[in-house]
Amino acid sequence: MTEVHSFGNLPVIAHSWNKDRTQIAVSLGKNDVRIYQKKDGKWRLIHTLSEHLSRVLAIDWAPQSNRIVSASADYNAYVWSFENNAWKQQMVELQRTSRAVCCAKWSPDENKFAIGSSDKNVGICYYETEQRFWAAEMIKKKPKLTVTCIAWHPNNQLLAAGSCDYRVRIYSAFVKAVDREPQVSSWGKITNTGELLHEFQSESGWIHDLAFSLSGDSLAWVSHNS
Repeated sequence: MTEVHSFGNLPVIAHSWNKDRTQIAVSLGKNDVRIYQKKDGKWRLIHTLSEHLSRVLAIDWAPQSNRIVSASADYNAYVWSFENNAWKQQMVELQRTSRAVCCAKWSPDENKFAIGSSDKNVGICYYETEQRFWAAEMIKKKPKLTVTCIAWHPNNQLLAAGSCDYRVRIYSAFVKAVDREPQVSSWGKITNTGELLHEFQSESGWIHDLAFSLSGDSLAWVSHNS
């Protein structure tokens, strides 16, 4: 069954559902994240997350932890936690990112997330328990142009990234601080964080989106030439 709802005249830049799909977080091209809940047959605004200084480009809502990660053209990402009936933010330390953060996604285990930016950076972010902040491990062999999309492998330790350089890359996303041991993968040996395992070139056109299969043995992407 299809249901149509309008959030106004502004474009929906990004959106993400909560676990039971009773709430939706959206970016309408401004510097906030708006959370709507369906009441009496209508979607009503219940929370506004205001911390970014420029328009929000990516949102991902973790179903189990109920945390939201938001990324923006202000070069920053925030992790939002719902405590005492209010959303509280914590900035992610993206020290090497100097342009818009275009995409952000939680890992399957929700103990880390990844970001991609327009200054070619791909970061694996995790919570540093001793220092109590969200840290980022930046990948050294980064793409040559804007990172447009990212996708996690089901094993929680591989990350695929698509870019405007017409390429898809698979990296090791193993983080010693949160992952117990490197897992065996059909894509190669998982070792150091950020190690480039595979690189594929699209015929022409930048990469719009990509996804691993449920088994993790296949990777599909769609590009601007499709």
